Amino acid sequence: MTEPDTIPTEPGNTRSWIKKLLLLAVVLVIAATVYWQFREALSIEYLATQESQLRQWQADFPLLAAIAGVAIYVAVAGVSVPGAALLTLVYGWYFGFW
Repeated sequence: MTEPDTIPTEPGNTRSWIKKLLLLAVVLVIAATVYWQFREALSIEYLATQESQLRQWQADFPLLAAIAGVAIYVAVAGVSVPGAALLTLVYGWYFGFW
């Protein structure tokens, strides 16, 4: 008679899961903190009220505006925050077609 197959649990495997969960918790805390601090500044209503200042900044520093836009977009899309589609529309409005 054979014994049923059992999955051996290795201490290293448990530690790996704990490390992954801790990393996920740290990323979630950082993301929540950033969102909480900047939630008003990232709203569409706030951006609409600041449009003239944003346009002037873009005219004064076009390269910096483009680099900042790409960096923010990559960060948002890389973390898979459900705001990348809205960010795409905002960038289309801000930077224009090209």
